Amino acid sequence: MNKTNPKWMDILPTSSDRLSFDQLRNFKQFYGHINTQDMAAAPPSIQRAYRAFRFLYFFAIILIDEERFPPLNRCWDDLRTRFSKLPIFDDAVFIESWIFMDFPITPDGRTVLDEFADYCAANPDALTEFSPFIEAARKSRLGLYQEKISTARTTKYQELFTDRVISTVRSVPDYVPGEVFLGRIFEFGGDRFLLGDPKNWPPAYEQSLFDMVYDRLPSEADSTTAGRYEKFMKLAGPYWMSCVCGSEDDEILRPDHWKSYHSLS
Repeated sequence: MNKTNPKWMDILPTSSDRLSFDQLRNFKQFYGHINTQDMAAAPPSIQRAYRAFRFLYFFAIILIDEERFPPLNRCWDDLRTRFSKLPIFDDAVFIESWIFMDFPITPDGRTVLDEFADYCAANPDALTEFSPFIEAARKSRLGLYQEKISTARTTKYQELFTDRVISTVRSVPDYVPGEVFLGRIFEFGGDRFLLGDPKNWPPAYEQSLFDMVYDRLPSEADSTTAGRYEKFMKLAGPYWMSCVCGSEDDEILRPDHWKSYHSLS
């Protein structure tokens, strides 16, 4: 009698016989972690986005295991060593989404997401399923958002610097009115929502956060403040990870810390 594969094996992006025992174990653990989250009550679009993110995660781990891109391995090893054991980053999304969606793994700026897109382009079924997620992920980035008003189902945010007002599916059940969130707002399947757990500061920190970022924006004469902010937030993931650790003894990384992962290339 043939045994039915467990669900985590059914979504592997490659044949299980091509993977090491450690890879299979990591995939199983990550799949189990994501599925312990209460996704059953989430809109279908959010469930599909997290499913696609699992595939991106699995694909990235293969690249890391095969050491195809040395800067990716340095980034993964460094950020996981620094932050992954801290409770504030236990969602397995905040750190990982920056590494896989935003970090340039090549000198010309390609990301793991770009490699995943190429893989999907060569596999019609994968392209059909994941191209909407890939498009949404490319448009996303970390941002600083001030909560303005919430209902039982929605939260309305205003972004610092851009002043954009964004209405999202409510994904943070408990909040202080006016607090500032650091997170990735994802637009997918007609819904906007925070991908992963956001990090937040009390309302009194709004001006301090604005000043802190403004002082660190890249100096580009031909770019608006909003444009400089967009670029800053796309690449400053490790900086923000160090800022939210919560201890005065923690090292605050430079906003361009990502460049250090290419220094030995």
